[in-house]
Amino acid sequence: MQRYSIVIPSKKKNSAPVSRPDRRKAMSKVVDLLTETYGGVTCIDGEGTYRTDKGHLITEKITEVITWTDADARGQLILLANHLKETLDQESILITCNHKGELR
Repeated sequence: MQRYSIVIPSKKKNSAPVSRPDRRKAMSKVVDLLTETYGGVTCIDGEGTYRTDKGHLITEKITEVITWTDADARGQLILLANHLKETLDQESILITCNHKGELR
């Protein structure tokens, strides 16, 4: 089995908070789709810090949504990352496969 994950942020690229309804909707979409497609997920809340394209440090609450599968889930995660970038106003979204990260 392979471990896939996608990180859901709590701040927009301008460091303004993502609204609770928008974040909840994004979480539901990711959790529902990955659960339906791959059988289940684990969600881990944490905190992350990164440097923006403009050089600013952003610290935010994040949720890593993890799924395990024998199937190739990378394509599905790329589609989800692109959706989250647009709907949550992000520069990029982190996805991983077996702990190897990729910014989309």
